[in-house]
Amino acid sequence: MNVFIRLPVLSASAKVQLDPTKISTLTSKAFAPAGAYAYWLFQDRELVSDIATNVDISSSEEIVYKKNEIKVNLADNKGLKTSLSDKFSNTFTVTSVVRLNMSENSPDILCILGNITDVKINNVTHNNGGGFFTFHNKVYCAIRGFTNIIPSSVLQGDIDVYLAYSVDKLTKRYSFLATTLDGVELLSNNGVGQSIYAESETPIGLGTANFSGGGSGQGNAYFKELAIYNTYKTLDDLRSDYSLSKSRLLGT
Repeated sequence: MNVFIRLPVLSASAKVQLDPTKISTLTSKAFAPAGAYAYWLFQDRELVSDIATNVDISSSEEIVYKKNEIKVNLADNKGLKTSLSDKFSNTFTVTSVVRLNMSENSPDILCILGNITDVKINNVTHNNGGGFFTFHNKVYCAIRGFTNIIPSSVLQGDIDVYLAYSVDKLTKRYSFLATTLDGVELLSNNGVGQSIYAESETPIGLGTANFSGGGSGQGNAYFKELAIYNTYKTLDDLRSDYSLSKSRLLGT
């Protein structure tokens, strides 16, 4: 296989013409993590999964592309949604790398990753699903029905963070990890759930797409990648995945 760069220009003096049927685009599929069910490397400036092409991702707003990342509005009912909910598999894992600018975001609840939602049953609000959110400059993880909400220490400035959580509904196992790309572990845990996992049935995504209980929160997050697996990962597995993700994105 020969690799070349195609430039968006025409040459009047070109002597060679390539057969377009024999040219294929080099995509980030080559960099996708092993075993992922769906994967997006956002530096490609496209929202098509590099693995499961039947898995879509959509946004209610125009996508803002930055260098090697996309900007996502964290206000209530904003964000990106995949076409997968937490019902697509009895075991699943969601991972992402995101840049958070804590000084840019309001202190309200701002969902970052997952499908945490607020639903009313008999006029009582229940928070279902799982994932990560920020509140008063801390990162929290919630896996509803399995574990209490767990906060990190106070964060400051502009930080790149690997976020991951994993669920096995049948055995009630869970794990989660939040680690900065420079190696500071913010949150980590694994165990057996206290009750039955509270399915959200809403799309897994980026931002506050499924949540409307955060008040008038405002902010942004800058995502570099998103991976979804149909398997359960232990905390040690997530730590290994963090190292691979860091290597994939930073070349280290």
